[in-house]
Amino acid sequence: MTFNVDKFNQGTAYDVRANLGNLKFLSLEKRPVFKDGQRTDEMEVTHAIVYSEKIGDNLQLKLALGKTYEELPFMTEIQIIGAASPFIYNFPNAVGFGDNRQEITDFGFSLRVDGYERLGMKQPPKEEKAG
Repeated sequence: MTFNVDKFNQGTAYDVRANLGNLKFLSLEKRPVFKDGQRTDEMEVTHAIVYSEKIGDNLQLKLALGKTYEELPFMTEIQIIGAASPFIYNFPNAVGFGDNRQEITDFGFSLRVDGYERLGMKQPPKEEKAG
């Protein structure tokens, strides 16, 4: 499926907790890696699928490529690390059956994020310099 980004805003701060409430981790979305036109056994993480308690629905968090992300247990509370940039996209869709079938433009919402971590995760102790 292809989609067009209607609005992408990297300049405005987006308060994830205020707008989406608590987020619960559901799964990671992965895609195969291709090298020299051939599919490899490697998979690359593209999105984290989360449940927003405030909106009562699932949404995808677009993750930065080339990083490693931890697969957390189902419904683990998470928090966003770094910046979150919202974007709205549209894609063609068909609704109805038989003679009542209509082609429509459907809309979706997603966030580009720097990463995520388990909520309440203890920070590693800071190393003290000797001397």
